[in-house]
Amino acid sequence: PVKLRESYRKVLIVIAFLVFPAMAGLIAVAENMFDALLNPKWMPAVPYFRMLCLIGLMMPIISVNMNALKVKGRSNLFLRVEIISKTLFVVTLLATIRYGVAAIIWGQVVCSFAALLIGMGFSGRQLGYRLDRQCLDLLPYLLLAITVWASASGINYIMDGFNVWAKLGIQILTGTSIYVCLALVCRVEAWRDVTTIVREILAKHK
Repeated sequence: PVKLRESYRKVLIVIAFLVFPAMAGLIAVAENMFDALLNPKWMPAVPYFRMLCLIGLMMPIISVNMNALKVKGRSNLFLRVEIISKTLFVVTLLATIRYGVAAIIWGQVVCSFAALLIGMGFSGRQLGYRLDRQCLDLLPYLLLAITVWASASGINYIMDGFNVWAKLGIQILTGTSIYVCLALVCRVEAWRDVTTIVREILAKHK
């Protein structure tokens, strides 16, 4: 049980380390990315894309929590969580559909957050890894992701009027550099795990 809990914890923080900044970065560069890669008619979709990135931030964590229930052989709890989550999604969809696309997506964002907490609560109870402990372990990566978003968004305002490709490139470069530097300075645990995984992969291909 102890080894399983620690393995689950490592998977959780590695996913957060990779997914949180990626989604935060996409939210920050969405406008320039759409402008550079798509036709102008796609620009109204930028706010919807940003909302969907919030869901994308939570979905991998939800999946890991659900897999933890299957690993523990608790298919009854897995089914219960699925029923609760899907019912919540359907009810929210029916309640928001009359108010337009934005309301529907915001409703799904709220449902995803609820499903995240429910899954973390159920799986954490089975693994002896409490919900508050999981949140504390994920918090550093969420704060780093917010820093990525803030820095990339700031570049967009500072470079207002510049070529869109230049803005997009500098946003990505700045956000990535700041994230890596902060991960190194703060010595976050997932950085060591990720570099170890990369080294093992490279060693296998030599």
